[in-house]
Amino acid sequence: MPLIQVTYSPSNRSCCRNCYEKIAENTIRIGYYVKKGGGYTNIQWYHEKCFTKANLWGVTDIELTGLEELSGQDRLRIKEKFEAIQSKKNPVKF
Repeated sequence: MPLIQVTYSPSNRSCCRNCYEKIAENTIRIGYYVKKGGGYTNIQWYHEKCFTKANLWGVTDIELTGLEELSGQDRLRIKEKFEAIQSKKNPVKF
């Protein structure tokens, strides 16, 4: 089960793995944990708009963490988008 973390970026040092632009401080970023060789796990950060259904191709069960830290509207928007991904509705645009 893929682990996805949603959080507000604490700084502007993270780089999006899709567009390679910096993720601005205090904006939503979505982290996808990826297992790497040697037995360690790395997190790849994405802008909210850059994280798409393609990142979870063929995934049916997602463990989403960090929603409780988001503000009300942000929490609802992100939750709805991930529910759409899991139900395989098309297209899913963030």
